[in-house]
Amino acid sequence: MKKKNILLGVMGVLLLTSCDNGKPIIKVNNGGNKDNDTGTVVPNINTDKIYYRYYSDKIAYCPFIQDYTMAELFEKYEVRCSLDDKHVTNFDDFSYTFTCGYDEFTFDKTVDVLSSAKVSEAFLLIEEVYKTEDYGRYIYLTMRDSNNVSFSQKFFYDYYIPDFAREANYPEVCSDIKIPQYEGEKAQYYIYDISNTNEYPFWLRVYGSNKQELDAYYDKLVQEGYTNFIPTSGYDDIVKIYEKAIDDENVLHLEIVASCNRSFILTNTYEYDLCGDIIIKPKMIRKAKSDAVTYQLPEELTQYGIPEFMVNGVGFTFEEGETNLLFVYNLSSTGLYEYFKKLEELGFEKTIGNYVEGLTSYVIRVEQINKKVAITQLTNSYCSYNVLQIDIR
Repeated sequence: MKKKNILLGVMGVLLLTSCDNGKPIIKVNNGGNKDNDTGTVVPNINTDKIYYRYYSDKIAYCPFIQDYTMAELFEKYEVRCSLDDKHVTNFDDFSYTFTCGYDEFTFDKTVDVLSSAKVSEAFLLIEEVYKTEDYGRYIYLTMRDSNNVSFSQKFFYDYYIPDFAREANYPEVCSDIKIPQYEGEKAQYYIYDISNTNEYPFWLRVYGSNKQELDAYYDKLVQEGYTNFIPTSGYDDIVKIYEKAIDDENVLHLEIVASCNRSFILTNTYEYDLCGDIIIKPKMIRKAKSDAVTYQLPEELTQYGIPEFMVNGVGFTFEEGETNLLFVYNLSSTGLYEYFKKLEELGFEKTIGNYVEGLTSYVIRVEQINKKVAITQLTNSYCSYNVLQIDIR
């Protein structure tokens, strides 16, 4: 489809959007477009309008979507009309307004499109009309009938946008920390900086890939020396973990979440041959300086009332120094949870939500032998071993 066939015109100034206590409401489009607010509410002086609305029984807030047409999206969403409570089937008879933004609350670029326009084509039209690639993948889509009665829904587009140069190159920040490049015929990349709210410095999102390319990436990681770690709990086929020591002090931990193995909200089916997106969550885990492992908690810790781990086969490497680090091996997330419960029973006070070196910490304190002991968890349950910082004052 050529771009010129998608554009229908600028949004109308007056849009009939809903009813209030049996009286129609008109909203004047004066620049607002946040959530359902498209402008200022004013009474409608025309009382001859038909009072009805469109709605959906689907419960899905901002679902992830691939490259459907406008009509297909709302058809999957099973829109109904309150006049007869039947599903809408004539989606080609509606007009459509496509708006996008960088989050699900603020949408700042709008075009009108045909029912047959695909999401990717609507994004290309955004580029053409606004002369920019500065737009986000969150979508606010509205269908409107000949009486200006409308229905809207939010979506997040997680597939390929043709010729989208901004996301075409593998990000330099990934190369800097030695994340092997994900390769795909239509692969596009987007970096989420979440360092202020998450234990990961950033997330890498890969769009436009498929199951075969994802499997090839898993093979590539193994060939480059990464070990596939399978956690003993909290794990399913959606998430895979790979780890590799990249220098003498750090292990690069990659948590890979692939939507090609995910049940889609709209279709309630698995689409194994299409990866909507792939998320790679990297972080550095501190590596023990010594390979020496003991199977008893070091005396330097037990003398301060820190109890043994009551699980067979758990190994330890303890680095005493300015920051005492205890490396714990062969311990499941359940075993660690039970150990923290035991600490609380012994009088340790739990505090959640602190940050140590940019990581979420799990801190427990106790007063014993005139010392204050703080144990901070520096790794999560998806890591192949646990690192605990032991602060003794």
